[in-house]
Amino acid sequence: MATDKYDWADDATRCYDLAIKTLREQYLAESLPSESAAQWQARKKSRRTLEYFCQKPGFSPHFRLKLSN
Repeated sequence: MATDKYDWADDATRCYDLAIKTLREQYLAESLPSESAAQWQARKKSRRTLEYFCQKPGFSPHFRLKLSN
């Protein structure tokens, strides 16, 4: 039976640490004055969502959603 000498837990910890460090660096670079981390994340998420939909074929910036009664 082969033994697995790779330290999976250490690798996972290093990846998590790098992700947190990167996210913190982005927050410090991109956050507005007095903006909380939660507010920054919400703003970043809404920007990503808008960018995603703007890249879809047929998207028109003049599109208006018509609500039915």
